[in-house]
Amino acid sequence: MIRPAWLLAGPVFLSACTVGPEPEAPDLNSAASFENAIAIPERAIREDWYLAFEDPVLTELVETALANNLDISAARATLDVSRANARAARTTLLPSLDAFINGQLGGALAGDIDANSTLSGGLSMAFDPDIAGRNDRALEAARARVDAAAFSVLDVRRLVVQAVVLEYISLRRAGSRLTLLDETLDLQARTLEIVQARFDVGLSPALDVDRAAADLARSRAQRGQFEADRKRAAYALSVLTGLAPSSSAFDADYDAIPLLVGNPELGVPSDLLRNRPDVRRAE
Repeated sequence: MIRPAWLLAGPVFLSACTVGPEPEAPDLNSAASFENAIAIPERAIREDWYLAFEDPVLTELVETALANNLDISAARATLDVSRANARAARTTLLPSLDAFINGQLGGALAGDIDANSTLSGGLSMAFDPDIAGRNDRALEAARARVDAAAFSVLDVRRLVVQAVVLEYISLRRAGSRLTLLDETLDLQARTLEIVQARFDVGLSPALDVDRAAADLARSRAQRGQFEADRKRAAYALSVLTGLAPSSSAFDADYDAIPLLVGNPELGVPSDLLRNRPDVRRAE
């Protein structure tokens, strides 16, 4: 039965409607108050900003975390999967070949003298012209997912570096507090001895002794909290650097809080957003 050509062309035009419009980058619509600000060139955020602390211990911790962190490894594995899917999507635009060989042996296993064997093979080829552009759009989407996965890796690395720096500062801050607390405890213990001696000779009332003892006890009670904060930061650093949770690797006395040397480069908020990996992944 012969059908009109327009009946055959109908499905083609219907499938062409599924390819969708061309993607366009979103307009940021920066506020008027930011139009005259100093802008920085569009580029990825520097990952080595932690070097501005000029702390060799922190630098080593960050580099170890970037090499061994499990979240970064998981993000890289997702990127590998996306790349494999993109390669698979690209094959839909190419011709496909299928070959087969079929062999058969009869009579020999049954003990027959006249054994016979047959061998057959074949080759087939198929090609999808992709008139509607569906396969091309699928490949474009797969490549976009690869780019998004790559930005995800950068974003996870950014978050890991941030977490390491914050936990390291917490570790050093807790050590600094412990050092200051030890000095305070020494002074309060001497004060209590002096007040007790004055009370023993009748120069100070018992209230002064109780007050000095209460101050010393209150300061001693704070030590447990500071030690807990220090161990929590040490455990967090262990996990971030891919090690088993332990505080033994950070038992050194860190009593100085690192300071950031220098300021970030100037730019408008829209530039900062465009340079963030998570924003680029969403786009």
